[in-house]
Amino acid sequence: MSKSPTKPLSSQSNNLADTFPFIAVKKWIDYSSKYGIGYALTNGSCGVYFNDSSKMVSITDGRFFYIDKIAKEDVYKKYSFTEYPQELKKKVSLFGHFKGYLYGQS
Repeated sequence: MSKSPTKPLSSQSNNLADTFPFIAVKKWIDYSSKYGIGYALTNGSCGVYFNDSSKMVSITDGRFFYIDKIAKEDVYKKYSFTEYPQELKKKVSLFGHFKGYLYGQS
């Protein structure tokens, strides 16, 4: 037996953002000819999809996830922008440039 909504659909809000958490791409930059694609989301997060298929996604508290594919599976690792492995130095720097563009910072 399925449960029906407490209110008929016609009386509910027509705004999807009131019903579901709405996250969308707010702004993006395609620099895939050299590095990758950067994006800013409506929830304040931003990320980069690098040309080597690795990804970085910011967390608003000064931390980020670095996502790399290992043996056909995405492996997530969490770091702060002040403490991360040396091998990510270039990507963290590039991430800063993407973020600066996306949020209008120099």
